[in-house]
Amino acid sequence: MLVPEIALTPVFSRQLRAAFGSEVAILHSGLSQGERFDEWRRIRTGDARVAIGTRSAVFAPLENIGLIIVDEEHDPAYRQWESPFYNARDVAVMRANFAGAAIVLGSATPAMESFYNARHGKYTLLSMPERIGGRPLASAELIDMRDVFKREGKDVGLSQELLDAISQAAQRGEQMIVLMNRRGFSQFVLCRSCGEMLKCKNCDITLTFHRREARLTCHYCGYGEPAPRICPKCESEFLYFVGEGTENIADQLTKKIPGPEDRTHRP
Repeated sequence: MLVPEIALTPVFSRQLRAAFGSEVAILHSGLSQGERFDEWRRIRTGDARVAIGTRSAVFAPLENIGLIIVDEEHDPAYRQWESPFYNARDVAVMRANFAGAAIVLGSATPAMESFYNARHGKYTLLSMPERIGGRPLASAELIDMRDVFKREGKDVGLSQELLDAISQAAQRGEQMIVLMNRRGFSQFVLCRSCGEMLKCKNCDITLTFHRREARLTCHYCGYGEPAPRICPKCESEFLYFVGEGTENIADQLTKKIPGPEDRTHRP
């Protein structure tokens, strides 16, 4: 059984041990080398028939696999980003195939490729349309930002529908969480005169502008430099800060959501 995070292993391992006792072994990087060796040896000798752990547990030395379970199969934590590169979910699928075992890919929000395979018959789709305890699903409304652009005549980070919903929640004395998957104030800096984009000298990707520190930062390697006032290539003053990050959205919310004091908590 694979889980995406070490923190999840205690909960699941207790449930497994309640059913299978000492036949359960745990494998993850949080164990010492000695502990991992002891668990590996128990699996190898057959003393443990159930293995649970994070992505590396997919290589547990089980010889007669009957079932593999991948919990939250969509989670990016299953992907190894350093050598050896692999996706534990995909390795689990192939290992189950070679062993003639069943595999269950569990997720409330499956990966696109898994959902595609299930919809087209490569996998068997098993749906659970009801939430645990009969809890109702949260209501959701999708706003097409292309329509917002047509209506506003410009790019905006927050639609009027979203601002109205936030204002209504604020009037009720409720709290809100606004999720934005971009850090900083602007995604990148562009020179309008020559078209130069300011990039990281190490990674050759665009630098993110952080206004509070007045710095450009690479979120891959950590490289940073002061934000320039002129283009380093053509010395033009026409620098354009493109895209909106969490700092920018926080500023917009502070200005647009009325209140007796600044109640916006910045990232």
